[in-house]
Amino acid sequence: MRDDSHEPIAVIGMALRLPGALTPEQFWHNITEGVVSVGDRSRAELLRAGVSPDEADDPDYVPVHGVLDGADRFDAECFGFSPREAALIDPQQRKFLECASEALEDAGYLPRARRGRVGVIACTGNNAYLVRNLLPALAAEAEFESTAMLVAAEKDHVATRVAHRLGLTGPAFTVQTSCSSSLVAVHLAVQSLRAGDADMCIAGGASIQVPLGAGYLHAPGGIASPTGRCRPFDVGADGTVFGSGVGAVVLKPLSTAVADGDRIDAVILGTAINNDGARKVGYTAPSVQGQAEVIRAAQRAAGVRAHDIQYVETHGTGTGLGDAIEIAALQAVYQDAELDEAVVLGALKPNIGHTDSASGISALIKVVLALRSEMLPPTPSVTEVDPDLSIDPRRFRFCGRPERWEARGGRQRAGVSSFGLGGTNAHVIVERAPDDARKTPTRTGLSLPSLLPLSARDEDGLRTMRADLADRLITGGHPIGDVARTLQDAREPRRHRVFAVGHSSEELVASLARANPAQAARRPGLGFAFSGFGQSALAALADLSVSFPVFKATAEAAASAIRDAGGPGIDALMAGARPATGERADPRIAQPAMFVLQVGLARTYDDLGLAPEWVIGHSLGEYAAAYVAGALSLPAASALVVTRSRVMEALGPGAMTSVRAPERTVRDWIRDRLDVAAVNADDAVVVSGAKSDVEELEAFLEARGTRFRRLEIGFAAHSRYLDPFLAGFRRVEDEHRESGTLSRSFVSSVSGRTFAAGETLPGGYWTEHLRATVRFADAARSAMASADRVVAEIGTGHAMSYLMQQATDDQTALCIPGVQSDPDRAASDGVLRAVGTAWTGGVDVRWSRLRGPGAARLAPAPVHPFADTRHWIERRPAAPLARENPPEVPEPASGAGSGQADESARAETNDDGSRHESVTSESLREVWANVLGRPVPEDANFFALGGDSLALLGLAKKIQEAFQVRPTLRELSANADVASMVTLVRETQGPS
Repeated sequence: MRDDSHEPIAVIGMALRLPGALTPEQFWHNITEGVVSVGDRSRAELLRAGVSPDEADDPDYVPVHGVLDGADRFDAECFGFSPREAALIDPQQRKFLECASEALEDAGYLPRARRGRVGVIACTGNNAYLVRNLLPALAAEAEFESTAMLVAAEKDHVATRVAHRLGLTGPAFTVQTSCSSSLVAVHLAVQSLRAGDADMCIAGGASIQVPLGAGYLHAPGGIASPTGRCRPFDVGADGTVFGSGVGAVVLKPLSTAVADGDRIDAVILGTAINNDGARKVGYTAPSVQGQAEVIRAAQRAAGVRAHDIQYVETHGTGTGLGDAIEIAALQAVYQDAELDEAVVLGALKPNIGHTDSASGISALIKVVLALRSEMLPPTPSVTEVDPDLSIDPRRFRFCGRPERWEARGGRQRAGVSSFGLGGTNAHVIVERAPDDARKTPTRTGLSLPSLLPLSARDEDGLRTMRADLADRLITGGHPIGDVARTLQDAREPRRHRVFAVGHSSEELVASLARANPAQAARRPGLGFAFSGFGQSALAALADLSVSFPVFKATAEAAASAIRDAGGPGIDALMAGARPATGERADPRIAQPAMFVLQVGLARTYDDLGLAPEWVIGHSLGEYAAAYVAGALSLPAASALVVTRSRVMEALGPGAMTSVRAPERTVRDWIRDRLDVAAVNADDAVVVSGAKSDVEELEAFLEARGTRFRRLEIGFAAHSRYLDPFLAGFRRVEDEHRESGTLSRSFVSSVSGRTFAAGETLPGGYWTEHLRATVRFADAARSAMASADRVVAEIGTGHAMSYLMQQATDDQTALCIPGVQSDPDRAASDGVLRAVGTAWTGGVDVRWSRLRGPGAARLAPAPVHPFADTRHWIERRPAAPLARENPPEVPEPASGAGSGQADESARAETNDDGSRHESVTSESLREVWANVLGRPVPEDANFFALGGDSLALLGLAKKIQEAFQVRPTLRELSANADVASMVTLVRETQGPS
């Protein structure tokens, strides 16, 4: 049995680039559908790929290849490379870097976040790009090009480049054992994890054939198929075909993966590697004994026996010698196994071709996907088994179509083989993930819809991710809560953002389709705008108390303070009691209920990460705002709110109407019969007073065609009718007078002034507040004067968010309505929409607070697409220095060709009589562009544009050639911006 010290290793993430598939999902679809992604190439395609006409017309030339789409593309900006450097790097290493980053993200780990010691063990095939493209194109380049090219092209750097660019601190090294390299990398990653050298490991490899998409010359007796089809173990097998591919998996000890709630796709039980040594007829020939031994060793390491295995993914090249030896080795291992039914054999090369160094990792990913789906994959090439192989049908069989994978001995298990040219063999035993690691734990704590955030670097990326997410939601297969957790916790927040909220896949897809993308600010100034009177607060209390424990606890404390101040019992409303119709309009109930709602809602938002830098309130809402800002204690704020509600009830009947006209005009109309209760905007003034006087004004307005709207408030707030109550209110205020030092900025709607953190409100403020005109337009303008404002309305409607938006010309300001601005949705849904909207504006969210403990695992979800930018140096360049996207060179100034001075290229005479160019910003930037391969703005920094120490060597050489000076590398490094370097070169050149 397995040694307990040899802990199983979980496969928790993967990424690939294979013929016909750029994602694991597409790859598995192709496998189950029997898709052959090795296609014929037309003569025109071959010529475009760089194949010579004579070669393409050779009768022995086979125009077939498993083409990898986008092999010449790379997201240089994402990884901090300049275009020039990216074009020099081996495309195999570039694609593996993308896959490594994507695999980490797929596993739920942000590529550049701290996560312990992460190792990377990888391989690449031969760098034909160096030989066929770079060396001929750059033969005339300076010595630094050779150094830079070697660092960019050398196989040694594939793993360490990933470690550097992704910030990985575990073991990083390259493996080279020919075709078995990437499965050997998996073996070594498993060993590193078990030895404690790493907490997590990326393993895999890449092989990209150059010219891209070219075929091959068939040599009689060679391994390549003359017909261009790979048919392992079939009577028609005549050799292999070739393809390009890249793959990476993320590995982690099983116990740690389970504890961390990682998604576990499969488990590696045991691995083994060996070499045939001299036990074969030649160096390139395989060995029955060596292959059989490595399979037995892997089974021993896994603690299983041959009869525990139901599927073996073979090396399966389709060559006569290779197939015969592989079958002989398998039959030697399984000859004594007590099998209930035959082991299924599979082979990947018929689907995608022989991907050389990447073949082992591709085969492993295929098996992991099969175990995850509990389906036995078909092998499309085997129509009639080759009788010369003497395969015992009681021991082995092939699938012609996908079959349900039934467990044997309680678990589905498979073996994966990869055999390298030169005799290094590898075998891996893989098992389906444990049931307890596959099931989502029972959701506890919150009962809410799911919030799915998506972000990307640009609009195109976001569009792609939205479509991907919609497809996944429609297809299903994973709990929505798991997908939500993955998108919330395991994806890097980028600038272009969108979100969806819903209880079901259908709701989420519809929400995603309706959602408007936003661009997140780098440092958004979040504020809370507390609304005034709101009738729907009573209904929202119960919903939010059930949905958010933090809201319930905070609201209960506020309700207790209201009760202690002599106010009504709000507890029954929080428990779901329906107020009588008259109570809905009773200010003695409605106003304290709104205060309790706002206090609870503000604390809930804060718990979710929405901590305001500043607050503003409208009328009644200013009490809750002052409490949140630290100006009032909860008992003091509650006493003032209760007293205010009694005053409003004692006012008797009154009315208020909002008029669409400037304040001065409205005051002329009302003269001394009514009062201006609020100025909400330049053309939105609220008038308050006796009902009959308000009705008379409304008749006047209607006759003039001036718009107005009666407010649903049955008393005259902020009017002269409050004057008799001011003295009594001041006594209550003085009884609860506190130092009230502000903990955050408070924007007063009495004066429009902003009180900064550390200040206190003046004495008598709340008595003045009760009577004075609400100067909300002034306060809102003050609050919105700074850039990158994000405002959340703390209430149930959308009046505050509308007014805040009206107060600014900044189109980037984001104003979020209250929790029941949509009356058809629950208030708890409104909280999630507010949180999602704030996140799109750049506010950091504590996503875990939206879930109960252990409520979700990680699941497959969209990852950010890489930019599809071509970085490629052609084999036959038009100039000695091939450069993609060359910078524009300024046109000569008028008369420059007739001896008139040209500032961009002015020549000076050296002491020895030779001529040199006088440096200018334009001429230096042209030199930079020549080295970096990209346009250079005037305020650029060399290193910020992707330059490194090797590029700096090249820059020094180019500066010497252009300006006849020799600044040191230290001087260039210390003067890395354009202006400083111009000054440095000028000083080095001396006076003109």
